[in-house]
Amino acid sequence: SPLWSPDGSRIAFGSRRAGKWGLYIKPANQTGDEEKVIDSDAALAIFPMSWSPDGSAIVYEVLTRSLASGDQWQVSLSGDRKAVPLLQTPFQESHAQISPDGRWLAYYSGENGSPEVFVQSYPPGAGKWQISVSGGYYPRWSRGSHELFFMSAPTAGKMMAVDVRTNGS
Repeated sequence: SPLWSPDGSRIAFGSRRAGKWGLYIKPANQTGDEEKVIDSDAALAIFPMSWSPDGSAIVYEVLTRSLASGDQWQVSLSGDRKAVPLLQTPFQESHAQISPDGRWLAYYSGENGSPEVFVQSYPPGAGKWQISVSGGYYPRWSRGSHELFFMSAPTAGKMMAVDVRTNGS
């Protein structure tokens, strides 16, 4: 699950080493060593999902209960690199994507019984909106954060697009 940094200079990826899953970063031009950002004894797997637009943090998925249940975490790439939960519920949350303007987090969740796409403020705070109406997976933002794309569940993967309009917070 490699993920390019916003400036294209680095690649983040998940890897299992010495019995632990971890999140690693490697220079894209292969001129330096890779570095471990975090690791976990409890994770069944770790997958990077999204970089913050300024490249200062990575949102990643941690699978701990089963390979079909995930939580979304964030780690800062400076300072103590403390990991903090962004989406941690009894339901699966997956494929979190920070909008290019850094204001929104799109993801899909099974909290309604079937996977649906949601958007909430980023960093998490007030406001959360369901975007898909009959199931959806794998949200991705347009470059200008004005459109959100996702795969429709009922149509076996038809690409959907939704205009995003925001006013104020």
